[in-house]
Amino acid sequence: KLLWKKTFALNPFRKHRYNSFAASTPVLDAEKLYVGWSEPGRYTLVALTHDGQPVWERDLGPFVSQHGSGASPIIHDGKIILNSMKDDDSFIIALDPKDGKTIWKTARPSKVAAYGSAAVYRPQGGRSQLLFTSQADGIFALDPDNGKQLWQMPDLFTKRSAGSVTVAGDIVWGSCGSGGGGNYVVAVRAGIPEQGVAPERAWEIRRSSLAPYVPTPVVQGEYAYLLSDAGFLSCIRHQTGEVVYAERLSTSGTRGANFFSSPIIVAGRLYCLTTHGKLYVCQTGAEYKVLSEYDFDGTCHATPAVHQGRLYIRTAGRLFSIGG
Repeated sequence: KLLWKKTFALNPFRKHRYNSFAASTPVLDAEKLYVGWSEPGRYTLVALTHDGQPVWERDLGPFVSQHGSGASPIIHDGKIILNSMKDDDSFIIALDPKDGKTIWKTARPSKVAAYGSAAVYRPQGGRSQLLFTSQADGIFALDPDNGKQLWQMPDLFTKRSAGSVTVAGDIVWGSCGSGGGGNYVVAVRAGIPEQGVAPERAWEIRRSSLAPYVPTPVVQGEYAYLLSDAGFLSCIRHQTGEVVYAERLSTSGTRGANFFSSPIIVAGRLYCLTTHGKLYVCQTGAEYKVLSEYDFDGTCHATPAVHQGRLYIRTAGRLFSIGG
């Protein structure tokens, strides 16, 4: 049942037809909910109590982008971390959850907007790092305490980065691409400055049909699973980039299988949700096998969420709660 609803004013603007005026996923802590959205003249981040009462609101300045925004805030070490890498005046910012005040702000080069949220890398014996990717910056790491750059691998990508950095052991990777193709993946072995370890290239996947543009890969054990926008599911060994299998998920009818939502793994099963709301449940491991299919019959660009034994799937018009 509906507990509460809040409405915020927004000035309409041209965006990509696949994007939303509210593409960012909210993040919660024990006390508040934090959610952001953009329009060309203003990027807004607000904090609400769990019962919907406003606590604070921040104007983070203009958001210049061809397609609108998409990165979501995360909470790490008591800070809200937000990527605002756009076509102009790019930055990463850390805010205080109590009042929304800036803890640190780090300027970044601008080229085209990047849509990935911050990823956290915790090297063995080292301090945690915040990882980001963009066409202008390649892959880089910031210190969560002060926003200073720890390491960077520039000149990796020739196209826009839409997904978030994937972390698997000491291997981290990102992808780039476009709606017209040319997608590819580049992985690096992460740097650890306090141990004198510099980043280095690890492997690449240049097969455009296999490289995800929008979906972010998922990792379990020695394998990572890449889901391309066109519907190819690939299993790779994340330490080497070796492709174990690459299969086109089967389709029913004429609507095809296109993916914006990222794959997730729950209890050893891989869940992949198409833009038309069809869910494929696959086994994990080195052998490709579709275990079951479900049709939620609605447009779906959002990645499913999981909490306390329930799977939550949101289409354009409905919210489903499964399990429990």
